[in-house]
Amino acid sequence: MKEPRPLEDLYAEALQAIRAKDHGRAAELLRQILIADENFKDASQLLARVVRARRRRWYNNLRLWAPLGIAALVGLAVWLAPRLPKPTAPAPSAQAEPTAAIPTAVPTLAQSPTPPDTPVPEPTPVPLAWKRLYAGQEFSRDTITAIVIDPSDPDVAYVGTETAGVYKTIDGGLSWSPIHNGLRRAHIDSLFMDPGDPQVIYAGVRNGGVYRTTDGGARWEVFTRGLATIDSDNPSRVLGSPSESSRLYFSNGFGFFRTRFEGWITASPSHHVWDFALNPGGGQSVLFLGQELGSDSNPVRVFWSQEGGLTAEALDFPDEPPWDGSVLLRSGPAGEQYLHVLARNGLYSSSDGGRNWTAIYGCRSAAADPQGGLMAACGSSLTRTADGGRSWQPMGPLPVEADRVVAVAVSAADSRLIFLGVDDGVFRSADGGGTWEKRNSGLGSDWLDLETHPFVPSGLYLQDGDCVSRREATPLYRSLDGGSSWGVLDVGGCGLAIDADGSTVYRGSGFRSADAGDTWLGRSPPGACSSAAISAHPNEPGLLYSAGSQSLCVTRDGGRTWEELGALAADWLPADARIYFTDTPGRIYAVPFHQMWVSNNGGSYWRMCDEWTSWNPLTDARLAVDPTDDTRLLRATLGGGVWISTDGCNTWQKNATGIRGQFVNAIVFDPRQPSVAYAGTDNGVFVSFDGGENWAPINDGLLGALVVYSVAIDAQSQVYAATPYGIFRLEAR
Repeated sequence: MKEPRPLEDLYAEALQAIRAKDHGRAAELLRQILIADENFKDASQLLARVVRARRRRWYNNLRLWAPLGIAALVGLAVWLAPRLPKPTAPAPSAQAEPTAAIPTAVPTLAQSPTPPDTPVPEPTPVPLAWKRLYAGQEFSRDTITAIVIDPSDPDVAYVGTETAGVYKTIDGGLSWSPIHNGLRRAHIDSLFMDPGDPQVIYAGVRNGGVYRTTDGGARWEVFTRGLATIDSDNPSRVLGSPSESSRLYFSNGFGFFRTRFEGWITASPSHHVWDFALNPGGGQSVLFLGQELGSDSNPVRVFWSQEGGLTAEALDFPDEPPWDGSVLLRSGPAGEQYLHVLARNGLYSSSDGGRNWTAIYGCRSAAADPQGGLMAACGSSLTRTADGGRSWQPMGPLPVEADRVVAVAVSAADSRLIFLGVDDGVFRSADGGGTWEKRNSGLGSDWLDLETHPFVPSGLYLQDGDCVSRREATPLYRSLDGGSSWGVLDVGGCGLAIDADGSTVYRGSGFRSADAGDTWLGRSPPGACSSAAISAHPNEPGLLYSAGSQSLCVTRDGGRTWEELGALAADWLPADARIYFTDTPGRIYAVPFHQMWVSNNGGSYWRMCDEWTSWNPLTDARLAVDPTDDTRLLRATLGGGVWISTDGCNTWQKNATGIRGQFVNAIVFDPRQPSVAYAGTDNGVFVSFDGGENWAPINDGLLGALVVYSVAIDAQSQVYAATPYGIFRLEAR
């Protein structure tokens, strides 16, 4: 048997083929590499570029349009010249009238005239760029939440992710590229492709409403005019009629809206809507999960509307539908409508308008088959119904258990082509679910929380996954060479704190290492304080706080003994609150996922700093305390940019200049240059040179993956960023 060629050799030959513009040869070599190792170097990105080059035609090359246009204009002028009438000189007049100057451009509200002698200042470029240190091969892929496939070209597909934005493939999933330009939020709940133009795609974005692209993802724009509430931390669903491109609907657990004249109006004035489905044949039929307005205690029910949501009838459903369930609506061969509801126990179906229901249990996700019927991931197999759930035909085994399947999509051009979105990437089947291939090359990784070791040069720690959705355990990685290579540490749990002694490391679930992570022992706080939220004082060895679901605890001897301080007086439980320390004795700040508190006596008494006006991010770097003034604070918010307090969190200046409206995941001061601060957002990294008052983006070198999960700075002022595309370091250009 012939020995396979080393991947390094194939990669070198592929680069030669690219330089020689032999795109066919380059694509074949890169495919061989990805089949053997989907994370090998930047092979997936190279393949995406090669495929784009091969698919490009002369009429898509914008550089050719200019000379062709000039040639056409010259030809038209030559043809018209002898045919135009001769100009007639005006008759002389006794008194010449003044001639008004004709402006070359009419100023609008968006463009004010500039005085000719007033120079327009050019923005000063930030002389910094990012260098990727590690591509993230070992990290888990992000959860796929939505999939759409181009009906005219099944090789083109789009996926939305839980934390990493939107990705596109043009080679059937063999390679993926991020298409995040213009998106301010990375949590994608839904995608809808315009049935009349596959270049037009709508994204339902958590806390962000609706975004739209008209060029296949090259650029996204906000599409929220008329939406009353978009800052809802509920799933954002956008869906359109399969037969009417202009009719779209949107829900986010509060309102239910439909499009009208490039904007949105309320579709249902009497219901909260969590999920909905439209009649595939057109018309005004809407099936939705919702609550009647009037009281939050009203149960979630299944509603059926024949008027686009304006009025609705509650159906007699045999199970208690969850608020995060989903509904689907299909048509039978004679035009009958089939109703499907994914509830806690399984998939319920009705073929008689909701009067009677049949159930298939163990189902977690389903999708419409463009050829008719419904496909569902149930138990360990993919199954299909064409008669409204009265009978089901197994199509083949699933590559994972059904409870890991989040999204299903079937190609309209080929019903045997199926994509599965799971909790760690994408699977693809080309034979109707008989066999599956994992297609993760180029997809973004899961949430990453990066921290530098304050005393070990080039020492970094990284949590793979957040401690909210994966509270039981998240892998913990360590790098001792500044992020170039990583090794997973043999420890469970979640959370991370580094002791001021320089060698002791803690995990919030009760693990302690005295040798920076090489070996671990159990040392748990009391059950009332057990959580991932463990915080270590940067200057006092052995002093730690742990914020649990019932109480806040403190230890002064590295976890040998603990003292319960009681719960924060909050509407929300204090679980996962991070504690931030100051040089003022007793002054500490607590930041859970909502609101914020300050204590001036070490945590025995707390005062709330602000009203509940913003969500806080999931990282440890939710708050930055100015190293020179511990009453001056920078706070990261989701959707509110950076907030500044100069009086110890009594008052706040919200939405600092240059970073307004951004979803900020982490914020840090440079310890050696306190006037310099960095913020990692869902839309790139921002830097401030005046202590957080003004911000500017620095995204050169991030390879198009503008989502930045976390930012960290070491004692030498080296700046690192954790992104879906790996670990980067900021360097001078």
